[in-house]
Amino acid sequence: MPDFTVDAGGICGFLCGSCTMNNCINYGNITIESAGGTCAGGIIGQTINVQNTVETIENCKNYGTITGNNSIAGIIGYLGRDDKVSNCANYGFINGFISVRWNSWKK
Repeated sequence: MPDFTVDAGGICGFLCGSCTMNNCINYGNITIESAGGTCAGGIIGQTINVQNTVETIENCKNYGTITGNNSIAGIIGYLGRDDKVSNCANYGFINGFISVRWNSWKK
């Protein structure tokens, strides 16, 4: 397999820039087979803060299976430092090897 960076999510692969995601539900399965840096989540692959922005994720649910090598999670594979998550739940299976997280949040 090629060695490259991948961000994959059931709704969004990469999120930045003062965005809000509300009431999203994923039923799809996500599999990343890259040997490189990967972020995969049932809702979002990765969020990142750019110039003091804050991303907000609320009331989201994942039912899909998430499979990968690094930064794999039920809701968000990699969460930016100041980003906010509330009332989200993962009901899917997580299959990974490094930095695997279940990711369910309640406010």
